Amino acid sequence: LTPMDANGKSDPYVVFDSRGCWQPNKKYKTKVLKSTLDPRWSHKDVPTVEGTCNDEASLRRSHLFLSVWDYDRGSADDLIGTCVLPLSQPWNTGAAVDFSADILNNGKIHGHIAGRIQCHSSLSTVGLLDDDENASDENDDV
Repeated sequence: LTPMDANGKSDPYVVFDSRGCWQPNKKYKTKVLKSTLDPRWSHKDVPTVEGTCNDEASLRRSHLFLSVWDYDRGSADDLIGTCVLPLSQPWNTGAAVDFSADILNNGKIHGHIAGRIQCHSSLSTVGLLDDDENASDENDDV
């Protein structure tokens, strides 16, 4: 990563976001790693991002936005850069897939991020009777 602090290091963390049809239920981010330009989050430090979508086809066209920030105690955190991960490949395979992307800010590379991503979905339906079936059932009881 690009150094953001006076000591030549950064205190990075990653924020996960989505745009379009898939909306996360809350903000998701990793923990801050202190004084490093080569952060490595363990599996347990990366959140499971959950969201809702109207249909699976739209979800397969969605993207996950990762923004890498430098934590600052006395002032606003600094944006190191961002990258975009298309979710089509993990959805198409159903298995964990490797990803690798440059972290960009104002068109310049400020680092690189790599890892594994896996997507899961669960669909549920609610059975409802239409008005004609309800009316028919009421008439049968008379």
